[in-house]
Formats: sequence, structure tokens, C-alpha cells
Amino acid sequence: VTNKDKAAPKTLEPVAAFKAQVKLFKKLYPKGFEDKKWIAEHRGSPDGRTLKRHRDPVIQSVQEALAEDRCAAMLAEGAHHDLTEAVAELLASTNLVPLKYVKVLQELDEEESHAFAESVATLLHGEGDYDPRFRDHLEVMNKLYGGQPSWRIATALPALFFPQQQVCVRRSAFKRQAASIAPRARYSRTARAGAYRNYRRVAFAVRKRLQAAKIPPRDLLDVHDFIWATLRNAALEQLTRK
Repeated sequence: VTNKDKAAPKTLEPVAAFKAQVKLFKKLYPKGFEDKKWIAEHRGSPDGRTLKRHRDPVIQSVQEALAEDRCAAMLAEGAHHDLTEAVAELLASTNLVPLKYVKVLQELDEEESHAFAESVATLLHGEGDYDPRFRDHLEVMNKLYGGQPSWRIATALPALFFPQQQVCVRRSAFKRQAASIAPRARYSRTARAGAYRNYRRVAFAVRKRLQAAKIPPRDLLDVHDFIWATLRNAALEQLTRK
């Protein structure tokens, strides 16, 4: 552990109050997460077209393709490469993960695919607490990516499989969100288990505040998209406008 790691975390400065985020969100989507515009943009199009930003179709695909019995069958058959390929294809179908990170998975050799597939199956379906499974998964990802993986590639898959319990972290906007909820917690630049717990607490707190504001999100992907919609760079000017 370095001295830098031991140092007290820097207190984050909020860019805006949470009520300002809610105000901007209601301006953009008057009926909140049930607004037709929100649903068409983020959940699924009424005409059946599936876009990368639509959450419902990819949640269904991930939960079906990576169901416990299917994962177990592929591993039992030694089809680790097929499982890795399935994960890469699923992640490529959403805008949660940049394609450059997906390509790394598509180029794994047999030994790397074996390690990754076993890790994914344990992460999603293993016994015991989630935290140690996530930490073990990060260790595998660390080797595959030559260093601590990005937040998005580390957290997108469990967020899609467990949309009520796990969250995909988009660091830039999430760090801004953390500043108005838990500004003194640790938030690492790359994916780490301890910082993930802190980001997850932030996501739960946002969900609770949105419920209190009578605009309940359907899952943590709605929370993710709310944070991005109201705290991304393009939103900051509107957010701070008097």
C-alpha cells in the first residue's frame, strides 16, 4: 500500500444540488422514468427497433444467455471460449461499454478465455457474498487488461444481469454524483472492490432520493442513465443556469 493510498480521501465539491438534477430531469422528461420520451430513448422503442442505448432488450438477452444452467453447461462441456464470445457479443450490443474494451475479450487465447469464463460464471452465480467474487473477478480482468480494468468493462455485465442490485459505474458522472451524496468516500480512477461499494451506495442513495421525489426508477440502469443525463458535461451548463 502506498502513502498515496493511505492518505485521507479528498473531499469532493458538488457541481450542483440534487434538487437541481431533479428539476433538470423533470424539464427533460416531465413524467419521469415513465415519460414516453425516456422510455423510447433509454428502455426500448415502441416500434420494436433495438438501439444500443436501450436497456430492456439487453437485460433480457444477458439474463437468458448467461443463466446459471447455461453457464454451467458450457463450462462442463469445456466451451469456455463460447461463453467468453457470448459475453463479448452481449457487451458489444450496448453503449455501456466502449468497443475497445470488448475487443480485448474477443482476442483472448484459450487459456485466457478459460480464466475469464470461469470468473464470469462465479461472479454471476457463485455462492457467498458478492464483494469477494467481484474482487476475484477484478484480479482476472487485471491480468487480461494489463492493469486495473476500466469501471465500465468491470461493472456493466453484473449491472445487466442484476439490474436491481448492481450498478454500471460511469466514473466521470458518478464521481460528480458522489460529491453531493458521500463526498468523503474513496473513488478510485479504475475499478476496485472498495470503491465499487462506495459507488454502489451512491446509486442506492440516488434511487432512494428519486423515490422520495415521486419519480421512482425501475432499476439501477435508470439510476445510471439519470446520473448521466443530469451530470454529463453537456448537462452542466443547464444544471447550473440560474
